[in-house]
Amino acid sequence: MLSIPLTDLRENKKLNPATGCSPVAFSLEVFIMVKPSRGTGGEPGQVGNQAALNHLLLCGGFSLMDFMDLALEEAQKAFEEGETPIGAVLVRQGQVLAKGHNHREAKNDISSHAEIEVLKQAGQALGSWSLEGCTLYVTLEPCLMCAGAILQSRISTLVYGADNVDDGAISKYGLLTKGELLVYRGEKSQESERLLKNFFHTLRKKNEL
Repeated sequence: MLSIPLTDLRENKKLNPATGCSPVAFSLEVFIMVKPSRGTGGEPGQVGNQAALNHLLLCGGFSLMDFMDLALEEAQKAFEEGETPIGAVLVRQGQVLAKGHNHREAKNDISSHAEIEVLKQAGQALGSWSLEGCTLYVTLEPCLMCAGAILQSRISTLVYGADNVDDGAISKYGLLTKGELLVYRGEKSQESERLLKNFFHTLRKKNEL
């Protein structure tokens, strides 16, 4: 495995349209360890990142943006139910296996975050807790609890929207930065942040009454 510093990846991650990659990925940054590519004649890490991103760009006619839009729809449902608006979608080979959102308030269950709800659904649908080859799309960077569940489920890729600076497993604790998991950040981040800000603004106004 080749570990590449975040700063290097940020400098190298702006994709050239000449590569054939969809512009939908231009907003993404990859900052997790990737497998080196051998015999390519180029920098192993850069080649590995490019190949991994190419694999994710279009899956069965869907793009990263399409799947994150589905996650945002789930987040909107959470908003309307009075739950913290975070949504998630799990995909394998271009097929949506599960989608869901926070249900912590409704279930009085601290583990009912969007990511765990989706991982449980997918496990039931597939008849297996192991979700290798799957990609999880979530509107907000996972917390510590969800990061643990993500690693235990053995999913291959995580794509998240907004950074979670207060409780994020990566932003605050530096986790999910080693191992096989590929992590992409920044897809639909503004939309995710806007929904969260609107939710907490509405909540504060209710509490002031």
